[in-house]
Amino acid sequence: MTKSIITNHLNKFDYKYSEQDEKLTVELDFSLQIIIDLSVNEKIKLSDNLKRSNILTGPFQMSIKGSMIYSLILFSIGVLIFVEILQIKDPGFLVFFPIVFCWNFYWVINYLIRAENFKKEIINLTK
Repeated sequence: MTKSIITNHLNKFDYKYSEQDEKLTVELDFSLQIIIDLSVNEKIKLSDNLKRSNILTGPFQMSIKGSMIYSLILFSIGVLIFVEILQIKDPGFLVFFPIVFCWNFYWVINYLIRAENFKKEIINLTK
């Protein structure tokens, strides 16, 4: 019953999705996927996934929260390489790092908002 309600909603709003047993994988914009797992009775498990070749994860596929950790580690390594190893201390060049950090933060928030809004939409649909 729940699966048919969700698939009707996805078809109504022209979402791209695929079905595999009791799982629905919905393709959203910018390589974002939401996986709806209906395999447990009376429960819906919603998870997010960023596909490969997006702005945050590059060649890897991972969740949004995983991409936040991955981006933070890469950013820290980048700062360490440029400031400590290459001894670049030019203030004009160091302005680059806050810009990259803000750009990354913007995309993380963008993906989080898209994923959470879609999850709330599915939750409200199945109430």
